[in-house]
Amino acid sequence: MKKFMKIFTVLLAFVMVFSVSGACSCSDNPSKEDPDAPKVTGVIVENGASDYKIVISKKYTEAVYFAATEMQSFIDQATGVKLPITLDTAAVLNEDSRFISIGQTTVLEEIDGDVDYSALKEDGFIVRTKWDCLFINGACDRATLYGVYDYLEKFVGVKFLASDCTYVPTLDRLDFYSMRSTEIPAFPIRMFLTKQVYNDPLLNARMRLSAGEFFNAEEKYGGGTVFNGYIHNTLSFVPTSEYYTEDNKEKNAHMYSLDDSGNPIDICFTDGVAEDGSLDESMEISVAKVALETLKEKVRNSKTGSNFYFFTMQDTVKECQCSRCLERRKKYLSSGNVVRLTNLLAKEINEWSKKEYDGREIKLIMFAYNNTIYAPVDDEGNALDPTCVPNEYVHIRIATMNQNHYYSITEDKNFALGKTIEGWGNLTPNIMIWNYHTFYASFCWYFPTSRAWIADLKVYQEMGASYMLMQSDHINLNDWQDKMDLYVASKVMWNPDSDITALQNEFIELYYGSSADAVKEVTGRLDEKFYEISLTGEVNFGVYQPKVYDSKYYPIEFLEGLANIIDAEIEKAKDAGDDALVSRLKAVKLTPLYMIVKNVKTYYADSEIVNNVVKEFVEIAEELDFKNIDEGKRLDDLKNEFGV
Repeated sequence: MKKFMKIFTVLLAFVMVFSVSGACSCSDNPSKEDPDAPKVTGVIVENGASDYKIVISKKYTEAVYFAATEMQSFIDQATGVKLPITLDTAAVLNEDSRFISIGQTTVLEEIDGDVDYSALKEDGFIVRTKWDCLFINGACDRATLYGVYDYLEKFVGVKFLASDCTYVPTLDRLDFYSMRSTEIPAFPIRMFLTKQVYNDPLLNARMRLSAGEFFNAEEKYGGGTVFNGYIHNTLSFVPTSEYYTEDNKEKNAHMYSLDDSGNPIDICFTDGVAEDGSLDESMEISVAKVALETLKEKVRNSKTGSNFYFFTMQDTVKECQCSRCLERRKKYLSSGNVVRLTNLLAKEINEWSKKEYDGREIKLIMFAYNNTIYAPVDDEGNALDPTCVPNEYVHIRIATMNQNHYYSITEDKNFALGKTIEGWGNLTPNIMIWNYHTFYASFCWYFPTSRAWIADLKVYQEMGASYMLMQSDHINLNDWQDKMDLYVASKVMWNPDSDITALQNEFIELYYGSSADAVKEVTGRLDEKFYEISLTGEVNFGVYQPKVYDSKYYPIEFLEGLANIIDAEIEKAKDAGDDALVSRLKAVKLTPLYMIVKNVKTYYADSEIVNNVVKEFVEIAEELDFKNIDEGKRLDDLKNEFGV
């Protein structure tokens, strides 16, 4: 308890009002005053010529070869020089050598004898030099690829901004830096859930994020941690198609939580679990017995060989009302009942694996979500019962849906959530975090959550969370806030000591070019407005809270002013023939436009003005293929509502 109280107290110092304005920092290089900072000691490319080559092992993998081609391609784009890729069979390390070694080469073996690769976690890597040779190698092939991307960003100046934009500088000279560095991500698994990475696994890799859960972990990009199944899947363990048919539903109703019409909406989490947490052998058929057999089948049928299996509640707040569940919820809470069943399954499946299968360690992921978000602990943070402590095979994925997202979990506005996250941390080190960073009641609405990111990430890092997922707009590809947040989040999940303001400015300057100052002004004004709203204490910045878009907080003059700023830049971009910039600026304009459309009849009495504003929003949204206004409302629904 004291450990986590200390974390929360210290991190209060990190919470401050965020402003997007500030100096841009386009280099991640350490300070020149740092004695261990990389130092320029030579040159790789100068005036269109180079003595360097890229070396890989003769036993290279697909991912290592791809890493070499990425290094080759971006140095070529920046300098006009294409370094040859060669095998290590011809490489010699001496004072006259000039090469970039990627992966586990024979020449690397001469200098990395003291490297503990197990300490690098999955995605960590080393970057070292010897004489005029550079070495990049990771804990795995994916980590080696990430080391290449890190080098390209820091020392070549390449910036992977978005699915439609990679910034590559033009260089007459590419310096050689002598260095000895190790990079280890704060979280072994890092995900930003967005349409961009769904559509572009290469961008996901270039941003050094993790794959394997929401799209295929391609070997070309180094693979990833593969998860079996998906969230909200408990009914798949006790399928109604088999156990709740017309012939047997009366007999098996005890295994399900039913809605008012008698339809199963989830399993009964106490069914088949004895009071001491063991399997109740007295029951002929139960959730515990059926789920265990289903889990065995899932393991046998898995083609991935992964150790992680989801066992997560359905997306509902209605719970089983049987007398046993009611009684045990009083004793263990909803979360305790789920932990007890998950513990039972995890224990039994691992014993089965060791005795009867291939001996692999099987890990179950439970969702702390809705009614199960609150940890089964008392006011002092102690477990309500020993059976409520997740065992070594159980991982708790905490969903922070009820967070007031303008504030950190270290702040009073999120006291209850902060306490329950602290409670889970007291119970187990196997913590996974799933949080939210868009306004699901309106994807177009401005929703500045980034001011709380650093403080939150530092708490999760100190807890030892192995998994960090930040969910954004997972439906629309051209969400401008989503693009900026993806770029920034990829950096701060790797290193929570990163400067968010500098990263946001870097993105805006490189992505919007000549219109960067205008976009900064728009985001700056919006940030100031949200700060003003926060001072009223009237608004909970939750992902579905309707108070966020109350028109009284957004005068029409304010919103029209934002739209006018962007309109002026659109005209300039049109005059310059910059179609890409026009499209990017239109995406920004969708935000003030929709903030008007949401309350358009409050702002304007004239029906013609109302129609024109809605029509303009719809035209831009259709041009940008912006299909969903929120999770449940499509653009077509808005068109029908206004007859556009």
